[in-house]
Amino acid sequence: MTMGQTTWRLLKYRPGLFLFTIIFRGIDDVAPFLAGVIMKNFFDALSGQAEADFTPWTLVALFVAVEVGDRVALLGSAYAWPRWWYAIETLLRKNLMTAILEVRNPAHISSVSGEVTNRFRDDVMGIIQYLNRYIHMWGNLVFAGLAISYMAKIDPFITVITIVPAICVVIVVDFARKYIHKYRTAQRIATERSTNFINEMFQSILAIKVATTETHIRERFSILNDERRKSTLIDNLFNQILGSINFNLGHIATGVILILVAQKMKSGTFTVGDMALFATYVGQVARSGSLLGTILTNHKRAEVSYFRMADTIDDIPREHLSEHNPVYLNNDPPALQLPTRTDKDKLSTLTVRNLSYTYGQTGNGIHNIDLTVPSGSFTAITGQIGSGKTTLIRALLGVLPKTEGDILWNDDPVTDPKTFFIPPRCAYTPQIPHLFSETLRDNILLGLP
Repeated sequence: MTMGQTTWRLLKYRPGLFLFTIIFRGIDDVAPFLAGVIMKNFFDALSGQAEADFTPWTLVALFVAVEVGDRVALLGSAYAWPRWWYAIETLLRKNLMTAILEVRNPAHISSVSGEVTNRFRDDVMGIIQYLNRYIHMWGNLVFAGLAISYMAKIDPFITVITIVPAICVVIVVDFARKYIHKYRTAQRIATERSTNFINEMFQSILAIKVATTETHIRERFSILNDERRKSTLIDNLFNQILGSINFNLGHIATGVILILVAQKMKSGTFTVGDMALFATYVGQVARSGSLLGTILTNHKRAEVSYFRMADTIDDIPREHLSEHNPVYLNNDPPALQLPTRTDKDKLSTLTVRNLSYTYGQTGNGIHNIDLTVPSGSFTAITGQIGSGKTTLIRALLGVLPKTEGDILWNDDPVTDPKTFFIPPRCAYTPQIPHLFSETLRDNILLGLP
């Protein structure tokens, strides 16, 4: 699924909110066209060259009405726009989380937690910011079409010059497209490495202290942060350069047009109102061209973010991330379906036979573990750092796929530990620092009574 198809699918998720936002924002974008026409007639009325029979005070009243209507439209967009934004943002994160939880083999999920964290946070935000540009695009296109057609009636030659910046912007962005992808990818990878290193430090505090490698850890962390700083600077600098080109092309064109308009005024073919109209429209038309360049630039950046989200899980279809599913922002989610409890759910004996798991081709892991846990007993697994205690627990719970062995619950084989060892049968609290926003009990029970 291409980024263009994904964009269209996401924009259709909340069509009502998106349409209302486009309408309200579109009014704000088109309002300068009406303001320009009013200003033209106002200055022509003052100079006695007005074509319409409006007094200056009538035109002032119309101008105030347009501005008030513009502000009312902005208030309307303030209602619809945040609801659309958070709905799309929540949908992307929910779909990615659901896909991760449904994976039967955890080895197919990115094992680097820093990568996953950044994809939930920064990559989702990059996609949303790209989609947000389309809200302004429609209003700007309508404004540009109206403004260009109106200016063309006054002077076609100067109007053509007005369009030149937009064409130049498209050419520049098309040339820079491969560099946008290159620098954005490098920045995201450097950020992941830095974030993941922080996570690994917190998970291995005891090992770091025992090995007395604090100095080396700090040096490595400093190197990763410096790499992240450089890649972020390059990415942002390149983006700012493109934005500056887009912005300044419009201003250069504005200056050229105003010089031509001034010459026309000297020859008497331009009125003061025409001058005011061109001065109002030129910058706005250039901004529309700049917005087009920004959309093309952000398209490549959003494509990098979306593909990286899909790469979190091996072989996941990309369309799953944009699949339409309910998000409960304005209403309560459906009642939690409590699991039915039978006599088989009550633990009598947990038996582990010949349980093994190895990490890739290294051969490290656990081998031929036998374990019996009677109901009501307390079992402690001890060993040196790196001996496989956590690996054993994760293999038992199905977090890591066992390479061989059997797990029996009351002498009944457990075929899928990942879905079987969940509340109310089992709860797991890892031995790494966590900051909980609810009680420990609620985090273990996951909503169960």
